[in-house]
Amino acid sequence: MPCPVYAVMKWVNLSQDTEMAMYRDFLWRVCTSGYESHILDVCQTNPSQQFLITACRILKTYVSNQDGTNQIHKVATYHLKTICFHCITLLTIPKDHNSLSGVKEALGYFLSFLNLCINSATLPHFFHGNPCLVLMFPECSFGEEHIKNVYGSMSSETFHQAKISYNKMLRDLLGLYTDNALLDDNRLDRFPKLLDLQHTVRKPKDAYKL
Repeated sequence: MPCPVYAVMKWVNLSQDTEMAMYRDFLWRVCTSGYESHILDVCQTNPSQQFLITACRILKTYVSNQDGTNQIHKVATYHLKTICFHCITLLTIPKDHNSLSGVKEALGYFLSFLNLCINSATLPHFFHGNPCLVLMFPECSFGEEHIKNVYGSMSSETFHQAKISYNKMLRDLLGLYTDNALLDDNRLDRFPKLLDLQHTVRKPKDAYKL
């Protein structure tokens, strides 16, 4: 389904240089809000995707209630939606062959992916350079762009502290998520493949429905 694509003026952050060199000379950036809204709208009809959205809300609530010095804020607060969208793509599409049993299982996969992102200091942008995006939007051109790591500007110390905070979070949320040992190995393997970008997704003849 085609969605509107908007261009908006870029916000210049003088305190840090976070943008890829190839985009620095542009005054505008592509706004993906139309696609994001469409994904969230379609998820309303899919129980498994709703489980993942609820898991995202649980983590967002947890993170927002932590002390400001907790480094989980930097790696999670503004990036949980990105992780959620990746989980939706990797775990529930095509929907006829992929389902989750509930929020507890969804939160287990969500935490597993977040852990890999923290340990590898890598979180691929969901739209820019995402080879899996064609599963949702076969006609979009986002997946053909250069890969963008949204964690790219963070320091190694941030991730060191985030690992400590992540382990504390696991203890605090114990009982709310399915342990890694009880999750499907085949599904778990999809996360490192995305982070390493060692796979190729060809454009399907027909779009999968979310």
